[in-house]
Amino acid sequence: MTIIEAASVNVKTLADGTLRVSMDVEPRHAQAAFALFGAPGTPMALAALKKSYNVDERRIYATGFSNGAHFTYLLWATRPNVFAAFAPVAGRIRPTAMPKEPRPILIIGGARDAQVAFPDQRAAMGVAIRLNGVDGKMKSCGDGCTLYGGETPAPVMTWIHQGGHEYPRATSGKIAAFFHEH
Repeated sequence: MTIIEAASVNVKTLADGTLRVSMDVEPRHAQAAFALFGAPGTPMALAALKKSYNVDERRIYATGFSNGAHFTYLLWATRPNVFAAFAPVAGRIRPTAMPKEPRPILIIGGARDAQVAFPDQRAAMGVAIRLNGVDGKMKSCGDGCTLYGGETPAPVMTWIHQGGHEYPRATSGKIAAFFHEH
């Protein structure tokens, strides 16, 4: 039985031996993806992965672009203790999926995004900063990058690039580095 058709699951072993498992889901299959990874489905999906792979439960991360970013925020709201850190790219927090527990997060947004309004992305950054209790504890971490509460257990890193609704070339490296620290 195919639960999510037209989805691709990718498993890659990184240089340090870490496994990166990713799943690309078309928007029309988002409900099925939520059934697997959302509220009740996450333990089932992880159990299936554990049958084939050695999963370090302290190093499970969630990231996504656009609709995947919305889904990443949903996972933060519904399963905060399953994931070590989060990294949404070009997304907003929907009022029905408001996170309640501080977690490390890297939020990436485009200042000229016409698809997911930048003020909505900025609002999500504000939610994370307030929830994680790191307001006012900021320092620059590069061009367009700000780290809030870097010395805390739940830092917020924001990277605002000058592009639109896109996944800039440096994004995967920034996410991998952030996840490696958390």
